[in-house]
Amino acid sequence: MHFNLNVIMADLAGSLAALVETPVDPLYYAAIGAGLLKDPTLEVEQVGFLCPPLYGGDVRLEMCGAEFSSNAARGAAFIAADRLGKTVGDTLKAEVSGCPDLLKVEFREDGPWIDMPLAFSIEALEVPIPGRHWPASFPTIHLDGITHVIALDEAPDQTLADNIIHIISKNTDAEAAGVMFLNGTDMRPYVWVRSTDYRVWEGSCCSGTLAAAIWLSLDSEESPFHVTLYQPGGVLKAELLKVDSDIISARIGGPVSVTKSIVHHLDLDI
Repeated sequence: MHFNLNVIMADLAGSLAALVETPVDPLYYAAIGAGLLKDPTLEVEQVGFLCPPLYGGDVRLEMCGAEFSSNAARGAAFIAADRLGKTVGDTLKAEVSGCPDLLKVEFREDGPWIDMPLAFSIEALEVPIPGRHWPASFPTIHLDGITHVIALDEAPDQTLADNIIHIISKNTDAEAAGVMFLNGTDMRPYVWVRSTDYRVWEGSCCSGTLAAAIWLSLDSEESPFHVTLYQPGGVLKAELLKVDSDIISARIGGPVSVTKSIVHHLDLDI
């Protein structure tokens, strides 16, 4: 089957995304996404589809694996803001696959800031590591639509990342998962999507930034709690509001730009 796709290429704090404008049957999202992700001429880390809003949003984004991506949602909101005449200080509401809530996006001087869904739980994940006498215990943050493991003070390592993903894939029903290699304020994100078994070292990760911020804020009484995380592609910032020890709101922000719009021809055996 042949597809002519209008695609907007977006840089999301160094994470490159292809956002498809052409209306497509959702049955083909995963196959089209896989085709675009494998195309060496595009070099994208994420694929999403811009769709008509369903429940009152200004923009809707559906990811190719039906996962939740707040970073790609910031890109979709940036595109919608330009078309709606939104400027710094304005807001809009975004609908995103993997999340039942309308998410507010605020436009600041340093880029779009997106309100994050706050349903989360924390547990420890025991991970055997070759050469060590006991398993490592990593904090694991379960968010709506994605689970993140915080690999504290570990050097980024493909084998360790895949071992962690294997444990999550076998023992949870998470739609997507990430391993955040966190050393101080330097973070290297590795992300997996169950429906496509896609794995990638991302330039930046919004939900991973939230997970790391939640963990880092646990021993802090500061509110709002701010942290800036330096990732391979750029910088993302987190802002958490707390009452006593409870996080009552969270938002993530950073730069977004549109690099180009293209018509991409894709042939798939489906």
